[in-house]
Amino acid sequence: MSDSPRRVPTRPTGPPLDGDFIYIEDEHRLSYGAGEELEDIPKMSEVTGGGGGGLLPANNLSDVEDVTESRTNLGLNTAATQPASAFDAAGAADAALTAANAYTDQQIAGVEGGGLPAGDLHVTGKVICPAVFGPHLVSEGDEDTGWGRRSNSVLSAYVDGQEVLRVGPSVRAIGQYDLTGPFNADVSSGFSFEQLILSTSNATTETAGNLIPLNCRIEAIMVRVLTAISGPTSIDIKVSGGNDFVEIGTADPTLSNFAAGSTYVLVPSAFADQFNSTPKKLTITATGGTPTAGEIRLVVFHRRLTPSTA
Repeated sequence: MSDSPRRVPTRPTGPPLDGDFIYIEDEHRLSYGAGEELEDIPKMSEVTGGGGGGLLPANNLSDVEDVTESRTNLGLNTAATQPASAFDAAGAADAALTAANAYTDQQIAGVEGGGLPAGDLHVTGKVICPAVFGPHLVSEGDEDTGWGRRSNSVLSAYVDGQEVLRVGPSVRAIGQYDLTGPFNADVSSGFSFEQLILSTSNATTETAGNLIPLNCRIEAIMVRVLTAISGPTSIDIKVSGGNDFVEIGTADPTLSNFAAGSTYVLVPSAFADQFNSTPKKLTITATGGTPTAGEIRLVVFHRRLTPSTA
């Protein structure tokens, strides 16, 4: 500082006034008062001992004796130095994330933008799917194929929205079940079905499609009356060109209970009717009159045999 004489301000006795000067009274206090402007005010770097740039953020703790204590006193690394907008107000952000991603009481690590897991996803709790029926564990782009709930204690597999496998107290395949052996020899168990309105102009009605597939053994034909049959006294069912099927446990081929909801299980009456090497239809023949009304559902249970390819 300069050695030229200077006027020292009078020690204040009241609040500072406009035009007062701030000055260093001793090593512990700053004071203020009226007087001429002090000359050669020390640079801030000299006051702080920072060796130049002492108040820069990177250097402002460089000459402090206990840096850790000073950081605590200054509130650094605490919420005190951050704006309120930088914090989650009462869990609002977590609530929004839960609502958007349906994460409930879960901590998911390794999640990239868009909510997609980065790498494997490990959970120590449960993955809980909705209580509604249908596929829930699915692949991207094919949400109709996967695993989902069928009912209580039953898990089902779906393909294109259709249930194909049911796992519960027992395992049930819906549709067709394939068993492949050596050299691609194959046995498939499956069903074919058709809902059929009986002809009111002829005594015979034939299915529209081939319910008997190629190279198959017919296990049974299951019949259900959907709309009460009127007109004939009985009907019989056969593979087109074959013999009548009979009700299981009897040798009777005639079906005469025509009330809606009536059911029958029919089996082949002759050995030759069990096996068919070509696709065929079913024929329903009325006896005692031409039908005037009636609709039935036919479900054929069969085993298809495919020889090995080598």
